[in-house]
Amino acid sequence: MLLGACDGGGGGGDSPRGPGEYCTGPGECTTGVCDQWQCTDTCTSDADCAALGALDRCSPLGLCVETCSPERSEVGSGLICVDGNQVSCAALDDSYCDLCDTKCPGQRCVPEVGCAPLADVGEQCEGDSDCRTGNCSRYRGVCRVPLGAACDETNCDLCLTDESGWSFCSRDCTFGDDCNGSERCVGRTALNMFWCRADCGASCPGECQFTSDSSIRFCEPRIGDFAMESEPRRELEPCRIDSECAGGTCVSTPSCDSRSAECSGSRGFCSDVCASDADCGAAGRCVDLPCSGTDTSECGPRCLPACGGSSLACNVLGDADCRSLPGVSGTAVSVCDPRNSEGERCRSGDDCTTGACSSQGRCTASGGASNGSPCAAPSDCASGNCQSSTCRGTSLRGDPCSTPFDCSVGTCVSGICD
Repeated sequence: MLLGACDGGGGGGDSPRGPGEYCTGPGECTTGVCDQWQCTDTCTSDADCAALGALDRCSPLGLCVETCSPERSEVGSGLICVDGNQVSCAALDDSYCDLCDTKCPGQRCVPEVGCAPLADVGEQCEGDSDCRTGNCSRYRGVCRVPLGAACDETNCDLCLTDESGWSFCSRDCTFGDDCNGSERCVGRTALNMFWCRADCGASCPGECQFTSDSSIRFCEPRIGDFAMESEPRRELEPCRIDSECAGGTCVSTPSCDSRSAECSGSRGFCSDVCASDADCGAAGRCVDLPCSGTDTSECGPRCLPACGGSSLACNVLGDADCRSLPGVSGTAVSVCDPRNSEGERCRSGDDCTTGACSSQGRCTASGGASNGSPCAAPSDCASGNCQSSTCRGTSLRGDPCSTPFDCSVGTCVSGICD
């Protein structure tokens, strides 16, 4: 039964029903007015409703209603209290999206639309919470079957299979939180890629294996292979390695855990060589990507996702920076650049906008870190001088200085090393 009031409503039998009681038609109400399955009355002001008891508010529709609040809304009733008025979940625009999942179970927020039913397999999504299955493709932006469910290459990003007919829907992952339930985030270090793997239980058709540090036990199917997605990833779709992309180039940077010193794989998106914006689709822009490190295959005229556009890549990467880069047309454009900024994690200079990665695995200024920055080797510093894990200048006693770290000997006193 769908309740029309925040607190529900009583009433029964064949007796005439008063204001606030459940009704299916006006003939059941003493007032002769039934709205949203609730007996009520017409009004022009709140004062007209005072005699009706609980129905103390005159709604914009000219009907007496009960003053309500989001805290008193009936979860699952399909009605939400907004500004003291009851509104159908289906009538909420996207300015009330925070209510979709908390007060309207089975609904999600659709930008520029409002609350809508959760998406089914194959329908568009932006995140796991949009899907009834809890699994939104990281690169295609459609709902997949649940992690761990039987699968094939048409309904799963990465379908683990065995010659016995067993299958397991997996996906790429960075941390254990990316794999729900008992699935584990386990990698193949040679490829530097990580996937959700099945728990080693009675249903495992192959061998139970341990990770290299013996901390995680997982199932390895006998065939030991994956049924990858049926087609290569398209332009501007998220990727980890070049072989995943139809164009053969994945502009990427390490995917690192800020909670540890480990980087588990890469994150980026497929990017082809371009001559104009027309080559990059509606969600991309053709920019002259500077060559930052030694790998020149990921620079020059390249398609990058436009910031604030419809590209799933920027949404998935999340922390990828929006930067102003020169477009091939000569006008600067704001695009999503996965390379890391100074101070962020890196494996090589190609991972950094500056083109320099210190021996500590951090992007540093081009030509080396400035005086006072942390270091592990002289090459980390622009001065070439690393003392006690800190970059210092080469100034000696009596030489001019600006900070204590400009001095290789002594400290800076009144602009002089002493």
